[in-house]
Amino acid sequence: MSHQQVLMSSRMPDELTTLLCGLRAFGFGWFLYSCNVTLYKYHAKIRFYTKFRLAFAIWFLGMPATIGVAHALDPWVRFMIVNAMDYSFLYVSQLALLAGGLLRTSTDV
Repeated sequence: MSHQQVLMSSRMPDELTTLLCGLRAFGFGWFLYSCNVTLYKYHAKIRFYTKFRLAFAIWFLGMPATIGVAHALDPWVRFMIVNAMDYSFLYVSQLALLAGGLLRTSTDV
């Protein structure tokens, strides 16, 4: 297999990449809309939803960033870098959720 064949076979088709990023953007929009509706109805939950939206914004926007970086990398280093980025975004978003739940002040409800 030549270098060009390896390069072409290891890339995800652009249509599929666009579809995945579009679905992630739609999900992120729906998530923000749902949070805003909940905050409109239950304003007392604003402290929780502020932390919740931040954590999931990191997670939602992580995949398009990872795909953007993956298109610039060579195939033989892409697997390691993409996995590192994916796990990093997942770790940071879960750490934000954990910190948001543990770091409560006495005025939080």
